[in-house]
Amino acid sequence: MTAQKRYLLLGIEDQPLRKVVGTAAFDDPVEMAARMFQALGFRVEIEEVLHPDGRVLVFHIPGRSRGTVYDFEGAYLMRAGEELVPMSEDRLRAIFAEGQPDWFSQPALVGCDPVCQEAGSIRPVGAEGRAGHRLRGQKQAEDEAG
Repeated sequence: MTAQKRYLLLGIEDQPLRKVVGTAAFDDPVEMAARMFQALGFRVEIEEVLHPDGRVLVFHIPGRSRGTVYDFEGAYLMRAGEELVPMSEDRLRAIFAEGQPDWFSQPALVGCDPVCQEAGSIRPVGAEGRAGHRLRGQKQAEDEAG
């Protein structure tokens, strides 16, 4: 799963109603996009919109892939309100763990074939109507009683 694409807009007010005020930043959006790629290691598209009330720049920022973090000059940063702060160890661990399969997302072994039974440590319960699996070598309570 990939995080959603985000947008950064220059040339509009920060506060609602967010009126267009225009920007003179980055005269050459193509050159700026190339410089950003060199600094960040991923592509950010910059779209220039010529609005009647001023020029607006729209930065199309890609989402990150599961289990990956981007660094900037060797630091992993995150937003805290209006500021960028270093990521904590627990936040980094949580992101890296996103890329690992968890037991809940893995399919259950249903109706294992003989090869699966020999390779694994579980086998289907017999055809006597019981559902589920049991560990190899483990006896059912009924087997011991009978």
